[in-house]
Amino acid sequence: MAKTVWAFIFILFIFYVNGAEAILVDRILAVVNRQLVTLSDLHRYEAFLALSDGKKNWAPPLSPSKTVLQQLIDQRLLLQEAEKFEVNPPKAADLAKLMDRLAARFTTPDEFQGTLHRWGLNQESLRQELEDHLTAERFVDQRIKFFVIIPPAEIQKYYESHQEEYREKRLEEALAQVAKQLTEQKAEEKLETYLKKLREKASIQINL
Repeated sequence: MAKTVWAFIFILFIFYVNGAEAILVDRILAVVNRQLVTLSDLHRYEAFLALSDGKKNWAPPLSPSKTVLQQLIDQRLLLQEAEKFEVNPPKAADLAKLMDRLAARFTTPDEFQGTLHRWGLNQESLRQELEDHLTAERFVDQRIKFFVIIPPAEIQKYYESHQEEYREKRLEEALAQVAKQLTEQKAEEKLETYLKKLREKASIQINL
């Protein structure tokens, strides 16, 4: 089975015109638990990240980024976990709200649509990227962040050793901010630990 998978990894998707001319359609970059990750998948993911960061002059890199590919692989692993744990997909209203938020960063609707077209996206592919993003985010919230608890003593200790950072805030406001900061930090650590275990258990083959 492994030899078969690797054989497909090194093969480009092609189709033939009149049985003679070969035309490149896509390239397989990775296989994650038998799920293909193609070059076009990576480009759509990179374009979504650029939109999320508010960039307007992004262009696909000349060669695939190993770092971004690993981020996409991690997302696929989280989505597979979300399916296993039956995490509900985002509602249409949530997708529309996030789509509107991205569009609002552009001067006109035409500029937004033109950027999507230039970056190889359309309404449907962007909607899919948004759905994947929100589903993975919901899984992390429900299965990782939900179980992060910061003891009050730890919050107080951090506050006392960083009072200079919060001297312009009321005590309650400062403690709430510290609690949020420590929670996010601990959640990121737990997420990385969780992803590490998923990578170790998963069948991941990468071709760059």
